[in-house]
Amino acid sequence: RIVRGELRGERPTQVRGSGVQFADFREYQPGDDFRYVDWHAYARIGQLLLKLFEEEQDLHVYFLLDNSRSMGQGMPSKSWFAKRLTAALAFIALSNLDRAGVSLFHHSVVRELSMARGKDQILSMLSFLEESGDGEGSTDLAQAVKEFLKRNRRRGVVVLISDLFDDRGYRDALDSLRYARHQVMIMHVIAEKDRNPSPRGDVDLEDTETG
Repeated sequence: RIVRGELRGERPTQVRGSGVQFADFREYQPGDDFRYVDWHAYARIGQLLLKLFEEEQDLHVYFLLDNSRSMGQGMPSKSWFAKRLTAALAFIALSNLDRAGVSLFHHSVVRELSMARGKDQILSMLSFLEESGDGEGSTDLAQAVKEFLKRNRRRGVVVLISDLFDDRGYRDALDSLRYARHQVMIMHVIAEKDRNPSPRGDVDLEDTETG
């Protein structure tokens, strides 16, 4: 989607500025820069019209990364894959002159790497992900999203990477993100034994997060 950023980047915005992509005309007002007057239009219709251009700005890409205990399941763990997916997508964002940041959560946002810009910032992000561990605590996605929205008020793209194992469901959390006018993308990470559990017959099951 077209969003508003902070610095010059590669994303189209609704801001009219000094980009190269033509957007619209408006009537000339005293004080406007004569360089943007369409003199061909003036020659045809005798009216001073100013050319407007789309200004390209940076995009905020937020990664909401599930760090709950259930993400430690699997061989390799779901957390292992989720971190690599986060790093790969973040590198794409940083390479496109966008801003990227990571919020780790389980019952709340537990750790956060602030928004950064530029390809060289991927090293700090890799260190952050490597130090985050394989997951702990139970999942409360709605509470985590509530805290995330308090800390990050600028609109952008929110990439939620999770196994979505929350006994309260996940729809309220997604609705909150959309209500805040973020563009939401979900990367659903599951282990093979999530898809094809092995137990058969009468068994006792224990929730890995709540016991």
